[in-house]
Amino acid sequence: MSDMSWLSVQYSERKQAAEAQVTQWVPYSDTAYSVDPLYFLVNRFTVGERLTSDDRATYWYGQDDTGRIWVERWGAPITGQHYETFFTHGEHGPEELALYTYSPDKSAIRHEDLTYGDEGRLALSQYRATGGSGLSRFHYTAGRLTRIDEEHASGEPIQIQVTYDDNGAISQVTRGPEVAYRGLPTGTTLEDIDRAFVDRLVEAIPAAVAAFPSSAGDEGIAALLTEADQHEVVVPPEDAADLYELADYLDRTRLPDDQLRALLNQVCRRLEPTDWPFAVADGFLVFATDLEQVDLADNLRAVTTPPRAAHVLTLAGLE
Repeated sequence: MSDMSWLSVQYSERKQAAEAQVTQWVPYSDTAYSVDPLYFLVNRFTVGERLTSDDRATYWYGQDDTGRIWVERWGAPITGQHYETFFTHGEHGPEELALYTYSPDKSAIRHEDLTYGDEGRLALSQYRATGGSGLSRFHYTAGRLTRIDEEHASGEPIQIQVTYDDNGAISQVTRGPEVAYRGLPTGTTLEDIDRAFVDRLVEAIPAAVAAFPSSAGDEGIAALLTEADQHEVVVPPEDAADLYELADYLDRTRLPDDQLRALLNQVCRRLEPTDWPFAVADGFLVFATDLEQVDLADNLRAVTTPPRAAHVLTLAGLE
């Protein structure tokens, strides 16, 4: 653990200096800025939407008249904590950032220095944080970022490789042995992948659930929603290589969670008239869920009538 007390005592000074540059506060639905050029791709985050009011905002950016960001504020609804990041800028971009917990205290979390090369490209990032310290070296080929060498005090060095397609767009990013981002094939849109994924999953599920236990009316539905009576059915990769390929594209692109849920709900609706390879009770439902069942209620409402969804949720003790 790094001692960040030296940065904590600078909170008021940095806050005053950064906010003195701000001429407007702009609300966003989510994070929309990072000094790391691959931040959104590698983490598969969707860039936040600029909003016209504060109603749905979770991030606020303090900008000057040229659009440069000097302050980032955001809150974590679950923990109730709020954070502030203060930036300083140089000729080529941000040169320093300091991240603090705004509430419940003003303790420092992270400090980062950024250095630029002769051509104005980011060359080195060095950080110290409560969780440790490290640095990243940025390498370019023909003006394109092609490699980042990361060194962290708490672990082994990591190399990030960036490849491009014939049109100059990033086609793949690997972080160590893992593929962190994978672009779509040339001439293919995300909508094409969405449709193919839904079609193929609709084909694969009935065959995979041939051994699934039958439902015995309402009691059976309730039982299948309990932990003790869950049954896992796997579609093996060797039986559906094309489906796994499509799923990998969706996983490696910046697909918002609500869009993925919409695809799964579409699959469920299309499976409703399926002639299942086992006996099912009247009102048998297919619906999408997750391990924590956070979206279960919304998913049920998306695939059946409101009264039926309410009935099933009541049986499961979730409403």
